[in-house]
Amino acid sequence: MNDWRMEEVENQVRFRDFNEWIRSSTDRIGNHRLKDEFICECGDRDCRQPILLTREEYESVRAHSARFLIALDHENPELDRVLVQNDRFAVSETLPGAGERMARATDPRA
Repeated sequence: MNDWRMEEVENQVRFRDFNEWIRSSTDRIGNHRLKDEFICECGDRDCRQPILLTREEYESVRAHSARFLIALDHENPELDRVLVQNDRFAVSETLPGAGERMARATDPRA
């Protein structure tokens, strides 16, 4: 896989890790809002697009190691494909190959 593609997957993994930190922090402080604010997990290292999700929506994305929460139209067709989207966010899945292997190997929930 080209270096720029691996960098984008690394960015996705970093953003996923940050969102996991957000989730665990809201759990620790007992925050029980209807929706929590997370950040886009696209491959753009400069993206900080906020996304509001319910706990159930967030957990459904995290149930799969190679899936990422992204803002609308933030997918990269060379790296991932959109599986589901609504008016607030999309769920992308890393295409098979080195990027998918990295996403699975670095999943904090695996």
